[in-house]
Amino acid sequence: MIMISIRIFIIEIFVVPTDSMSPTIQQGEKVIVNKMGFFIGIPARIPFIGRIISPVRFSIFAPQKKDIVVFFRNSQNNDVLYVKRMYATPHDTLQFNDSLLWIQSSRDSISYTKTQHFWMSQLQSSLIIPAKGDTLRINSSTIELYKYAIEQEGTKITILNNIVYFNGKPQNYYIVRNNYYFLIGDNAAHSYDSRSYGLIPENTIYGKPLFY
Repeated sequence: MIMISIRIFIIEIFVVPTDSMSPTIQQGEKVIVNKMGFFIGIPARIPFIGRIISPVRFSIFAPQKKDIVVFFRNSQNNDVLYVKRMYATPHDTLQFNDSLLWIQSSRDSISYTKTQHFWMSQLQSSLIIPAKGDTLRINSSTIELYKYAIEQEGTKITILNNIVYFNGKPQNYYIVRNNYYFLIGDNAAHSYDSRSYGLIPENTIYGKPLFY
């Protein structure tokens, strides 16, 4: 019973599926996830039950820039664990030119290409990373910037005749339910990350790795 409780609430082992964090963490490496690295309470996934869309937990150490984070990403209707490094946190401003991305308060730039990194191709101007409680103005153009994150908060999105519907109802704004983050792999040239799929909501963060 003690071991089951430890696995549910404290630690879990997973195998890193890609080389996006190389050389820091290698593909195929077994990583121990500390589920209490950022939050305490019900984790984002419970073994034998599955993912919890709205985990009941409290922040003890808010994710900071350069933290390594284990999180869920939905792939072909399966929630797969990935590991990336925190690049931008709520209310950071993402800026960019034709080939580089950076945070307004930092000179640490990351390269990208619009053909390889789909989400970046949707940006028309600098973007402030949303925080919980922020109100987003939504239309058929801006929805692509937030679509993945909003769907991971349990909202079904459809677009018909340039009108955005949330759970079947037309909407032109959205109140953010979680802090959002922007994650990038250390092996940036070969990393499928926020540059491609966009912002990651806090309810998909599982924990932080130990002993890598």
